[in-house]
Amino acid sequence: MEQKKRRDPLRLGVNILAALLMAALVVAYLTKNLGVNPIQKAQHLSGDAAIILLLLSLSITPLRTLTGNNRIGSLRKALGLNAFYFATLHVLIFFGLDYRFNLEYIVEAFGFRRYMWVGLAAFLILLVLAVTSIRKYKVMVGKAWKKIHSFVYLAGILVVLHYGWSTKGNFLTGSGAVAWPVAAGIILAILLTMRLKPVKQWIINLRNRAG
Repeated sequence: MEQKKRRDPLRLGVNILAALLMAALVVAYLTKNLGVNPIQKAQHLSGDAAIILLLLSLSITPLRTLTGNNRIGSLRKALGLNAFYFATLHVLIFFGLDYRFNLEYIVEAFGFRRYMWVGLAAFLILLVLAVTSIRKYKVMVGKAWKKIHSFVYLAGILVVLHYGWSTKGNFLTGSGAVAWPVAAGIILAILLTMRLKPVKQWIINLRNRAG
């Protein structure tokens, strides 16, 4: 059974596409094809990829509810892990290429850049989720595994806040470059709403009637 899971073509396809995307980003940076500010561009692209993959991961359960197709459930873990890999790249670019791992500058930046706090919190949650996705540690945490992985929803909220605040926009007034963060927030809100038990049951009832 476990061998079949490892060979799941859907998961394999997601992993290959994500690996190619990451490789393309690294090559583009090394060959100086990311414009006049390659570090900032690499930050943005890796962050965008992480957010998109995280939202796709969160969309799997609602899509299963809508379609009744349980086969796509295998994509949730693959998408979530690849979101973590891109988030890791995003963090390394920020602290390594941008700040050169200079602890003094990093601490100073945390003092006046609130988006760094929520971004770090989201990354730490994703780190815990990635570690506890390993079978050995999943067994170790036992019944707490589901509770631990429910924090992915908090990570999604923090990521959207990080995205919006990093663009120096204002969610309330709509000023600044907040169009994409707002779109991500709306998508996240819809996905979370669809996971509520009454909403989920209503969708299932509609699907059954249509069927």
